Amino acid sequence: TEMIIKSHDRNFEIVASVSARPFFDRSGKLKGAVVVVRDITNRKRAELEVSAARDEALAANAAKGRFLSTVSHE
Repeated sequence: TEMIIKSHDRNFEIVASVSARPFFDRSGKLKGAVVVVRDITNRKRAELEVSAARDEALAANAAKGRFLSTVSHE
């Protein structure tokens, strides 16, 4: 599960991946949980940059196609 974690004063935030599993003793009794929180802010930022670059490339390719279509008809 991914979530955004913000500081109390909202000066910063991180994107975190959170996973949890129950923790049992040898008799099978639930004793608690093991929770792992990973800061994936940089990965998410990189994913957004790649997505924006892809969108920009697709828009440029579409514009090129329209231009070539117009030029070929003149």
